[in-house]
Amino acid sequence: MDVDFAGAFKAASSVIEGKKGESGVDGVGSMFDTIESVKDLPGTVDLDALGQVKQGIEDLQGLLLKSAEDPSTLAPTGGCFAGCAGWYGKKVSKNLTRLKDETSAFGDTFGEILSDASGLMGTLSQAMSTAVPTVTGQVKELIALPQTLEQMAGSLEVPADKLMSAVAAIDMKPVEKSLDVAPMNAPLDEIAAIKGSLLPLAEKATQAAKKISAFARKAPSRIRHAFDIAPCVPITSVAPPAMQQLLDAVKVLEKLDLDPLVKMLSDTSKALKGFDPEAVRSPVTSLAETATTETKTLMDMIAKAKATAGVGQQLQQGFQNFAKMF
Repeated sequence: MDVDFAGAFKAASSVIEGKKGESGVDGVGSMFDTIESVKDLPGTVDLDALGQVKQGIEDLQGLLLKSAEDPSTLAPTGGCFAGCAGWYGKKVSKNLTRLKDETSAFGDTFGEILSDASGLMGTLSQAMSTAVPTVTGQVKELIALPQTLEQMAGSLEVPADKLMSAVAAIDMKPVEKSLDVAPMNAPLDEIAAIKGSLLPLAEKATQAAKKISAFARKAPSRIRHAFDIAPCVPITSVAPPAMQQLLDAVKVLEKLDLDPLVKMLSDTSKALKGFDPEAVRSPVTSLAETATTETKTLMDMIAKAKATAGVGQQLQQGFQNFAKMF
């Protein structure tokens, strides 16, 4: 069999090596650095703590709703309140209406932010943790392909009587694997899609944090003022249980800290601002296409040689078995 296997592998290696510089695949490392720099940021946000605040807001909403539905629960007991509990409760309920509406509005907004952030952070974390090893591994395999082919060529530079054994030992599966760049597409596209959602959510969270913080500062005095409508008894001397429940419920808002969430979203948005999936996909795909073309001949050559060697071995074994009969 007069085939220069080693020469064919060296020629393919040379063409692919030349394409590496032309395709620009060596320059995609900066994109990896970008992803690497932010891939751990989602873990800096304590979603459980934010979930507890959300529950606190919902508890406050429930108390305010109850005050609207059953004003009688708002009045103190005893004293001059005994005969005017109904009137007093309706007055307080009316005073709390605006507070109830504000709580409902920012509660809904906070719930949306928490839901969006949870989903976005999960998707972002998954996409980045997948993209880094997938794309890095893909590029490393492609970049190393010329050297891999050179090593194979070296293993085929043997005496003619040992060539078929050397050919039989060649495994082209790693080469085929290095040419499949499809696995990197999904995580790259996910990151590109996510980056456009980060900054708007960060701005929304910033505005919500300001509103809730202002509400939390003013709410205690507003609650006391809402109940302080009976001149015969200052509210400071006879605090209705409902007022204290509302004051306690408002305290949970003091625990709200959206700064880590805003910082994470803002920092990730800034880091990914220049991220372009095509800056990774295009050079890698271009190199893979050239490598596929160059290695197809090698794969066909090796496959045919192995098939021919297999037939020869079968014939030789047949003759040996035939000879044993005599």
